[in-house]
Amino acid sequence: MDYLEGALLHSWWSDTDYESRRHTGTWLWFSFISFVAIALAAVKLNLDGTLGLFEGTTFWLTLGITLFILTPFLCFAYYKLPFILRVPVLALLLLKYLSFFIIFVNQVASLLVIPPDFDVNTILDWGNRTFGDFLEQSSSQLGVTGLFVGGGVLVLIGLGIALIILALVIFVPILLLKALNAFQYLYDQLVVWVGGNISKLIKTYKTLPNQEEKPESTGTKPSQSPGTRPVKPANNR
Repeated sequence: MDYLEGALLHSWWSDTDYESRRHTGTWLWFSFISFVAIALAAVKLNLDGTLGLFEGTTFWLTLGITLFILTPFLCFAYYKLPFILRVPVLALLLLKYLSFFIIFVNQVASLLVIPPDFDVNTILDWGNRTFGDFLEQSSSQLGVTGLFVGGGVLVLIGLGIALIILALVIFVPILLLKALNAFQYLYDQLVVWVGGNISKLIKTYKTLPNQEEKPESTGTKPSQSPGTRPVKPANNR
């Protein structure tokens, strides 16, 4: 439970020590799951032309953005809820990440759709025009040595491409997830700042002293104090 709270609520909302620990294995597992999901989605798109329930991004994008906006409010109320209500909150936070993950898989898999005119013969023809011509040119210039040198160069190029693909497979999902968490942190801090200022204004307003209403002037003469004699008007005669 502490692991899920730390992973989904993050250090700025949870009271666990999740952020103080290293989670290299978790990140690698996430990259591996992303690779498998993209591979399966690409195969399904090339065979069936659709991803079924995960087809399109409008629904998942709307759901993800809605939960992104609600995240600070859910996290703020999390520790005030009983245990039975904390589980649905964690499920909603997990659904937020799942929505953005589906969008990511959908977009990448759509880039891996093979055109209908791209078949085995096309691949072989491309290999002959690139690798075959390169080896032929190397052997014509250096003889047998050129053949080995050209083969070694092709191996190094293939190894470099494989390393680049491996780096993309490992680091792109991790970087995208960290970027999502960074945007979530900035938004959460903005909500906390706005909420704190509103709370201060409300407290300041409540602590203001009540202003007494001043009596309105009616234009009437002031009343005489008891025990005084009325003043007679002076006789001008």
